[in-house]
Amino acid sequence: MIYKGLYTHKGRNTSIEIHSDGKELNVEIAGLVFKGTEFTDLSYEEELAEVMIDNTLITLDAHADNCLTDCQFEFKVPQYLLTSEGIKEAIELEMCFKHGGYNKQSKGIEYEEVSITLRWNGEILIGKSGFVEIVFDQLMKQLPKGYSFVNCYGCLYGDYSIYGNSSFGTMMCFRNIKQKYKLANGKCEYDSLCVEEMEEHIDKKRMDEKQRKKELKKQWQLEQQRKFEESLPMSREQFIHLFDELDGCLEEQGCNHTNTLTESILDDMKVTNKEEVIEWLREHGGYCDCEVLWNVEECFE
Repeated sequence: MIYKGLYTHKGRNTSIEIHSDGKELNVEIAGLVFKGTEFTDLSYEEELAEVMIDNTLITLDAHADNCLTDCQFEFKVPQYLLTSEGIKEAIELEMCFKHGGYNKQSKGIEYEEVSITLRWNGEILIGKSGFVEIVFDQLMKQLPKGYSFVNCYGCLYGDYSIYGNSSFGTMMCFRNIKQKYKLANGKCEYDSLCVEEMEEHIDKKRMDEKQRKKELKKQWQLEQQRKFEESLPMSREQFIHLFDELDGCLEEQGCNHTNTLTESILDDMKVTNKEEVIEWLREHGGYCDCEVLWNVEECFE
């Protein structure tokens, strides 16, 4: 999902897009992409020494793992209300999250605040707290009896995290192990479920990262192949024909450590830019006829 919004830092703001896959967020600010599981741990994953940080838009604190601090995010989220009759009603939540800088004494963020505004049926419902769950509690109290939100807050398989929560999360999701969650009895069994869910998330993240690297490698290989094709002084088909002819000639005559056979074949092929082709072959290791066949032909495999 992509949510369009506004990012504010020390009175200066800029339009942003928040990308979410249900597990992680990423957002681009001042040309840098920040990633995290929620708004309090959005960090820049590359080497900071290699980039210029726009201090008018970004504050990163080394004590907070170089995460974004002292900022505000505003965005709208399409949601559904479930009526008392079980009918889904489309709504839009106006969400705002803000937090202060890092406090060395408390070893944490100075403050965190979530506010949600729902404009519904001519009314303006507002919830505000340091925790998003409490904000939804406040909104629920303002809704007619029997109404509920269709999201993680109102989901049977969403529950509190044993790893601790910040203002905007992090809830545990048990929808992939529904039956185990239903049968969990007592805190010990629930704690074990949380560990299982977290390990599954970590394994998936590793697999996603492995796939990402695989895709990047594939893209790099395709780019190298494209550059190689663009550098060719004649068509790929002409090179293949050259290699086939050269292979037969070398079997009959052998190599005299020159490009005599290669030049002769190019003449027979009526290649007009023969000198350019010979120079290209030498740049790729084809200093004589046999090296053209051994060193250059493999570039086309």
